[in-house]
Amino acid sequence: MKALIFGNKTQHLLELVGFAKQLKADEVHVLAVSLGEEDVKEVAELGVNKIYLIEDKDVTTDDVVDKLIELSKSVNPDVIGGPGTRDGYEITSRLGARLNIPTVTEVVGVNIEEALTLERAAIGGRAVCIEVVKPPVTLTISLGKFKPPEEKVGAAVVEKVSVEKKGKVKIVNVEEKAKGGIDIAASPIVVGVGRGFKSKEDLELAQKLANALGGAVGCSRPIAADYGWLPEDAWIGFSGKKIRPKLYMALGISGAAEHMAGVRDANVIVAVNTDEKAPIFEQSDYGVVADLYEFVPVFLDRLKKVLSK
Repeated sequence: MKALIFGNKTQHLLELVGFAKQLKADEVHVLAVSLGEEDVKEVAELGVNKIYLIEDKDVTTDDVVDKLIELSKSVNPDVIGGPGTRDGYEITSRLGARLNIPTVTEVVGVNIEEALTLERAAIGGRAVCIEVVKPPVTLTISLGKFKPPEEKVGAAVVEKVSVEKKGKVKIVNVEEKAKGGIDIAASPIVVGVGRGFKSKEDLELAQKLANALGGAVGCSRPIAADYGWLPEDAWIGFSGKKIRPKLYMALGISGAAEHMAGVRDANVIVAVNTDEKAPIFEQSDYGVVADLYEFVPVFLDRLKKVLSK
């Protein structure tokens, strides 16, 4: 079994190597996009065969697809895998179409005992679909599901490569999105805010709670996408970030499937909502039927007293 994986973030590549090891791939080849040699140093030590490094920052999905097709002719992979991101979905689906092979998204597990069997998240993460496929296949992995190998086995060869940029899309300018101070995907405690908050200024209440707990503030789709009260990197959900905190505390969030898909791997979910029939209570470990404006100040007061002892 041969694997060709790609990504433009070090952490994504590390998880993809973890997937390839579960795949028991004999060969693992890596296409690192818009990264530097230092960015792939850790990846190179995990037993991969070779890393093809594109350092150019102005690379489009067109360019990546063309390069992967070029590499697939020499590597002849059974699996071409990318991260479960917007670019990852686009690249793997276009590869599948151009190579005329199957594409599977949101892979959360793999088994190769009798045939290549892939487990994928379905219905917003509320179900697991079993796909038995005949290689070659393109796929995306669900981020956070595959741990990178712990053992370092020596550095792989890193070859710098270029792209021809034959695609119709050209990058003329790049503007960084506004980012919050803390990466919610890396935080062990996340306080989620939803439409139960009446104004942007009121989010300070959630921030005080997050500070007291030593965590970060995230949000449901409307808070970032509709109201613009928080940056997009705070958006939790199927179309936003998927998080795996030890504690997720949802304030004024109803619990739509799109949002819950982003928190399904949290160890403990606590929900605070005035509607006792809110869907989030069905997926919470603890539920509080209360007005968040009344609950949070009381909870903060009790929390401070406990922490001060």
